Parts: sequence; C-alpha cells; structure tokens
Amino acid sequence: MTLHVMCQRLLQQLSSSWFRLATSSMVNGRWGNPVTGVRSTLYGVGEKQSSRQPPTHTTGAAITQASLRSQFFTLVILPRPASWGQGRFRQNGRPINGKLSLFLLNFGTRVLQNGGQCGRLGGDMKFLITAGPTREALDPVRYLTNRSSGRMGYALAGAARHEGHEVILISGPTTLDVPAGVDFIPVESAQQMYDAVRDMVKYADAAILCAAVADYRPVAVQEQKIKKSGERLVIELEKTPDILGSMRDVFGFTGTLVGFAAETQNVEEYAQEKLRRKKCDMIVANDVSRHDIGFDSRENEVALVYPDHVEYLEKDTKEHIALHIIEHATLIRHA
Repeated sequence: MTLHVMCQRLLQQLSSSWFRLATSSMVNGRWGNPVTGVRSTLYGVGEKQSSRQPPTHTTGAAITQASLRSQFFTLVILPRPASWGQGRFRQNGRPINGKLSLFLLNFGTRVLQNGGQCGRLGGDMKFLITAGPTREALDPVRYLTNRSSGRMGYALAGAARHEGHEVILISGPTTLDVPAGVDFIPVESAQQMYDAVRDMVKYADAAILCAAVADYRPVAVQEQKIKKSGERLVIELEKTPDILGSMRDVFGFTGTLVGFAAETQNVEEYAQEKLRRKKCDMIVANDVSRHDIGFDSRENEVALVYPDHVEYLEKDTKEHIALHIIEHATLIRHA
C-alpha cells in the first residue's frame, strides 16, 4: 500500500463518528482536560477514562476538531522517527512533546492492519514512573541536588505511552518536555516525591522508580540566605524517606516493581543486594562513573538484574533502552 493510499484511509478514519464524538467531548470539556482527552482518544482509543484513572495534573490549550485532525494528518505524513517530535499541547507554557509523529504513524499502520477498526494498541497496564533529581533546600537560594537530567525517566514515560500503556510521571525539576499523553506531577524535594508516589501508586500495575532521589537533606532550612562568614560551614544532614524501600511494606504495592541502581563500583553486586533488600522484581543498574553514558548523556548502557540472572543492554540511546525496559516490565507482569 502506498503512502498516499494509507494517508487517504487514515483521513477517512479520522472523519468517522468516533473521532467526531471524541473531539466534541474534548472541546466541550466533557473529559475536563484536552490533553487527557487526546490521550484517551489517540492512545486509548476513543475510550473514556475509567473510574480508576488518577487525577490529571497536566493542562492543555483549547483545541478544535479541524486543528486536531490537521495536526494528526500532518504528523502522519511527515514522521520524524529520529527524534521525539514536537507536540502541539503545552504544560506550564512549554510544549508537551512525545514520540508523537512516529507513534501516530505506528497508530495508523495498526488501524490499517486491523481492517480500519480502532481498538486498544496492545498496552493494558498503568505505569507509575519517577524521574529527575530532587532538590533539598539549604536556604531560600541554595539547595543540595545531583547531576540527573531526567532523560532516562522521561524516555521510559514516552516508551510506555508508545506501547499504549497509561503513565503517571512524577518528576523532580528538569528542563525536559513532558511526553504527550502522560499524567504529569511535578515535585521538588524527596519528601514531596515520597508523598506523590504514596498517593498515586494505588493506580499503578507497575512502578519504575528511576528518579535520582537525594539520600540526605539538611536538618534545618534557614529562613534567610546564609551569609559568607568564617573559613568553614558545617551543615547537619538527615536521611530522606526511602521511596523504593517503602513500596512493598509501607505502601502495600503488589505490582511489578523496578528500581534503578546508579553505581560507581561493584555495579552488579550492589544491584543484586538492592534488589533483595527493596523486594524488587528487577533492578536497572548502570555505571555512572563513565562519562559517555548515564548522567548528562543521551545514551546509556545498563544491566537488567533479576533474582536469578542478569541481562545486558548494550550502549544505545536512552529512548531505545527505555523501550527494552518497558518490554521487560510488561513480561514480568504477564509472567
């Protein structure tokens, strides 16, 4: 089938009754949030959110049937598989991006393979994913943080959506655009991330805790900026709440649990110990002492540590690594 014929059939599909009804619901606010509406329509497909759907934290611009149909059709004709693509909706004044153009082409292909009928795209899980660093305030100006860019966690959220799953992304501060169709909850401190995960994990079938959460925070946060004085400054720190360690026994989470281990030495040994201690199904381990992968890099190389074996993913883009991790998490869930 030629691209021209495929696009014609796609346009016919978009003009069908389900598309008109879905976009009408979004425009009229029946689903409350245009971004969530688009997610439910294009990824769902056309299914209203279930009662288990968590509160939506994203916001989007007003849309019309004509503009949405035009955007959909344009992205199908001009896919950009080498990048995440540019979304048209916005979160806090910034574009919400995702691997949208490539996904829409895949979506159209699956519709055609299914005889022109729209159904779920194969994803049947709800993922909770954490990403980014946390910031632990010292005073109104300074904070303790780490080098995490958040790219791996955001890539995981995009990959899960690409596979048709529902995603709740809880993220510390980053400069990244939120993948399209993701329920997004921004946080800053380790305590805020702990509280958000505790509140949202009940909606998840699988949790991938990728965030680089601070292990310690200042005991006291100064109300005013700390002035420079003396040759030394001593700051007392205390442990932050253990999010991954709380998932099973404190939060009562019984779904698929995947943690991350960013190590500088004895990577697999430490990952195995963490897997047992935190009661995870899998640990994604990587060597952050390397400058070509991990923090501040667009590529990664990881070991997937299971209770009885280890699988290795060779160096690749974080987007491709993320797709493999989502596949493994899905297999664990359905084993």
